Amino acid sequence: MDYHNEKAAELRQKKRPISKHLDKNLLIMNQLVGAGQIKTLKLSELISLGFNQNVFTHLVDLNGKMCRCIYQFIIPPAESPDTITIINQTND
Repeated sequence: MDYHNEKAAELRQKKRPISKHLDKNLLIMNQLVGAGQIKTLKLSELISLGFNQNVFTHLVDLNGKMCRCIYQFIIPPAESPDTITIINQTND
């Protein structure tokens, strides 16, 4: 058991730099975009809250456009460099 705990701790340590940003982004988006909602927000406001637009978990194709995702949140390509649209896929 100690061996596996040590390996898991090593893996968490390696993922930490990215996980920190993903966790912060997830927290911010959960606070601002409710379940099933689509919101367009000012990018500068998100950045001031600590949002990092350069990290994401995966890509999805949405209506023929590749979109970045952070867990259940879809971020389509921006129509304006000053705003960001966030789609919360959760239907709670």
